[in-house]
Amino acid sequence: MKVIFLDIDGVLNTEICVRHFFDIVSRGTKIDCHDEFGVFFDSVAVDWLLYIINETGAEIVISSTWKYNGLDSLVSMWKKRKLPGHIIGITPTVKADKNLSFQEREERGNEILMYLDSHPEIESYVIIDDDDDMLEYQKPFFVQTNPLYGITAKEAGEAIRILNDK
Repeated sequence: MKVIFLDIDGVLNTEICVRHFFDIVSRGTKIDCHDEFGVFFDSVAVDWLLYIINETGAEIVISSTWKYNGLDSLVSMWKKRKLPGHIIGITPTVKADKNLSFQEREERGNEILMYLDSHPEIESYVIIDDDDDMLEYQKPFFVQTNPLYGITAKEAGEAIRILNDK
């Protein structure tokens, strides 16, 4: 099985998209660009996620803080918004020593490690995130996005190469 460990903010929920939403709101313009889950995701980034899934057949595990909304809520949002792919899980939560720097904590990396340890059926994976708190050995499987744009052609190509590399 191939898996995408997917962050949301800075990957699908881009800064450009959020700025656009607040610009619209500040002008008092009524436009349907959010729902009960929040601002709609950047359609360009979502299209690139669809491309990755179509090229690899990968499933999605949410590694984002959005996981605190619960798996059922995320699956409902995915279905309601007609987002690509299937969410098969969320990473567990690891609380690291807050005296360490963000990079030293490696919280996201440790959460992914815990998920991988409990799912030996995963043959290949990619981590798509705008933050870099991954474990050193995970770096070859990590694709970092620019939070302004999220997933672009460049990141999609890297993710496909990682997932399809035998």
